[in-house]
Parts: sequence; structure tokens; C-alpha cells
Amino acid sequence: MLLASMVAAVASLVGLGYDALRHPEISWDPIVDDSRPFAFPFSVKNESWLFEMRDADMICGLDHLKMTFPPEISGFNLDSNRHVTISPGDSGVFECALDLIIRDAKQQTDSLLEGRISTWVTYRTFWLFPRKSPASEFTWFARGSPPHWVKGKVAN
Repeated sequence: MLLASMVAAVASLVGLGYDALRHPEISWDPIVDDSRPFAFPFSVKNESWLFEMRDADMICGLDHLKMTFPPEISGFNLDSNRHVTISPGDSGVFECALDLIIRDAKQQTDSLLEGRISTWVTYRTFWLFPRKSPASEFTWFARGSPPHWVKGKVAN
């Protein structure tokens, strides 16, 4: 009986540890505001069933943007500066404000010839432990109709 109780306690602790260390799911919302095609909204889902994601913030790494003007941008990060708390099982919405770089909304989809960005979330679990999710990569599919972002790598 004592052995069964100890096994159950260890299993519970392992389960809690696993739940505390789960990374959020990052997905892109393909329905965007036509006037801001590069606001690039993301949904970040807290996969934990018990622990909050505190001070959650989305970082967008501009790995490579090839445009008509300016010709090329790379190695630049945009911080959402949201610092929100996402409850267990809930989602938060963040933006990669690429429209701050590509200013002319009317010509944005035509001006971006190639693009690759990486996104990740920084947050805290247990109010103390800083965490960083694995990066998710997105590629600009310039030949799409209309041109759009795709999760992962695509050949243009």
C-alpha cells in the first residue's frame, strides 16, 4: 500500500512537471484585415491544463525579407510588448507588426518578393521561471493567389 502511494505521488509530480514545461502552440490566423496585410496576427495557445503563462510576449524574428524597396532586411526582431497572462487552455492574440517596416499598405503584398520569419513566445511559469518556446517558421508565398504566409518552408 505504501509502495502504491509512493508510485502515485511520483507519477503526480512527473505529470505536474511535464504540464509546467509544455510549450504553447503558435498558429497564424489567415483572416487578416485587408488594410493591414502585414499585421500578421498570431494565436498563442497555453497547452497547460494547470499553469498560467505570465508576461507572455511574442517575438518575430525577420530572418529574411526581400522587397522592392528597401531591397532587403534580415536579422531584425520585432517585440509585441504585450506582456499578458494567458490562462490554462486559453489563447492570446499577438501581432508581428511587419507593417511598421513595409509602410504602404496598398502596395505591401506586391513589394514583398520573398520573406521568412521566425516567431517565438517568452513567458514565465510559476511567476519565476523564464521560458522561451521553440521558434515557428513562416514563409511568404509570393506566388499564392493572393500572396500569403505559410507555416514552414515553401519553394516560391
